[in-house]
Amino acid sequence: MVITPNILEDASLDVIKKHTKLDLDEESWYQSHLYKIGNKEVIGQDTILSGMINEGSHLIFGQKDIRLLEDCIDEGQNVLTMIGKFMIYRKKNVITVTCDYFSANSVFYYWDEETVVVSNRLNLALTVIRAIGLDLKINKEYVAAMMTFSDGMISGTNFLTELAVKNLYVLPVNRYIEITEYGLCTPEKPINYKKTAYNDTMYRELLEKAKNDIMCKLENIKNSEDLTHYQIGLSAGFDSRLNLAALLCDPEMLNQTRAVTWDVPSANDLGVSVQLTNHYNIPYARNEEYGIHIKEYSVDDFVERYRNFNNGIYHAIFYLPGFTMESNFENQTMSFVGAFGETMRSHYYMGTRNLIKDSDNVMQIARKMTNKLDNYRITYYGDDDFCKALYGEITAIPGGSAYEKFDNLFTFHYLRYHFNDLINRFWLDGHYYSLFMSPYLFEASRMLSMEERCNNKIMLDMCYILYPEVLSFPFSSYGSSDNDIIREKWGNVIFDQGELPEVELDNDKSDYEAAVDNNSRPMRNPGFTENELLLQIYNNTLDLYNILRKRQDIGQYFDEHLYYYIQCVKTDMRRLVYIFSKLCGIYDQIYGIEDC
Repeated sequence: MVITPNILEDASLDVIKKHTKLDLDEESWYQSHLYKIGNKEVIGQDTILSGMINEGSHLIFGQKDIRLLEDCIDEGQNVLTMIGKFMIYRKKNVITVTCDYFSANSVFYYWDEETVVVSNRLNLALTVIRAIGLDLKINKEYVAAMMTFSDGMISGTNFLTELAVKNLYVLPVNRYIEITEYGLCTPEKPINYKKTAYNDTMYRELLEKAKNDIMCKLENIKNSEDLTHYQIGLSAGFDSRLNLAALLCDPEMLNQTRAVTWDVPSANDLGVSVQLTNHYNIPYARNEEYGIHIKEYSVDDFVERYRNFNNGIYHAIFYLPGFTMESNFENQTMSFVGAFGETMRSHYYMGTRNLIKDSDNVMQIARKMTNKLDNYRITYYGDDDFCKALYGEITAIPGGSAYEKFDNLFTFHYLRYHFNDLINRFWLDGHYYSLFMSPYLFEASRMLSMEERCNNKIMLDMCYILYPEVLSFPFSSYGSSDNDIIREKWGNVIFDQGELPEVELDNDKSDYEAAVDNNSRPMRNPGFTENELLLQIYNNTLDLYNILRKRQDIGQYFDEHLYYYIQCVKTDMRRLVYIFSKLCGIYDQIYGIEDC
């Protein structure tokens, strides 16, 4: 957290300390004052790191490894291209705030003529700007755009960089923050969004570089003194297969790895997972080995915890009772997750792609998307606000054609929210890492057509380079390991020069069944029913609706149409959660200002 307002009053400092329970550090800088909020480790230090960086030959864990990070920077490594999941602040005449290359972490900032507040937690940023006592205003256009439709945008992401408070923003994926005596600016990061023409030689070279990159990062993880256990989520999908292919290249690491899976019949995740674990002799994780403790939540606890983490910036959360369990690792475990593959493939539906692919300009896309969402309309207000907001966001993001801009917008907004550990992954306590976070894989994916990206070509090519045998096992999307079917689906693939190895499929589930009671990702009865959870969310949604509709400034966006919609979806968990998350996000941002 970085604050550069005028000198804070004692009352403001007391409010911040009370709500954050963290220490504050103050120093004079450029006729202003710089405040840093954090644990005692950050006090007096110029560089503040929150998160994990896997860069070069180092795995850097937060503030305790800050000297190692500073050495890397001093040796010329560019913090703007570092890989991991982090936010970093560094003051060296210029305050620089940035996050990882793919912006898997979000950075929130408030900026007016006299004050800058930066944080990697929205609720912390809101607490500070409320305490300062600024004359804050509601962003009516944001509220209108958010409340026009129920589901809003694809995959429930908040596609806007603006928030319900004016001058409060989410830092765009392609930018970082610089603060000088002249104010704040947001220069572009070096991430390359532009599509390039396919070149077979260059494509293969990039995949070889990606392989070396992945193996170096695995070596860093293996050599880290902070980690003692490894875990891999195995499903019938493509993402987990690439993680497995990488681990198979390091037998020593694989021997220390345990598998977890969910029994999802529609995807055949368990069926394929046991085939893989049996063939490669990977045991399933057990609590007694990993020191896992399961914490259960009441309905009230669960809803409040979700609300605090979510803050209304992500809406596609399914309230499944199984997610009320939190797995706490006593040992330091690194989980290899099938996340961030969205940087290499299209993550939205074919209907949307067909709708917008022939659009001549950004405004056509914005209008088509607005019209497409009519089935989810909940108010007659905000149509123009939504279209203008979407147009502005697509225009601002890099890309060649309008379609490429749209694809980049949703790739990264989905990435930063859907895989945020504080929003959607709070069952996972500990460290997790995705081997897909490679700039070489990202660059190679820019060469491929949309059809090739949708068919997961780059993931499968990468698997072939790492450990081709893993492609002989079934995938949930195709349900077959037959090479002819795979080739027909994939089109031109890098392994077309030869056949894949034959494997014998072993469907024995005994190891899974022996571990299932102690599985680190349990689906157990949380102590309340789904109906009880639905009722609580419904009641909370009505409470928020009744408060917001009484406001003269934005009450029109919470009219009888929204009330009717809430009644219609009161037994539909998915749609009710969409509405609840939007209402609580707007309420918490607006009323927190006035109640502080």
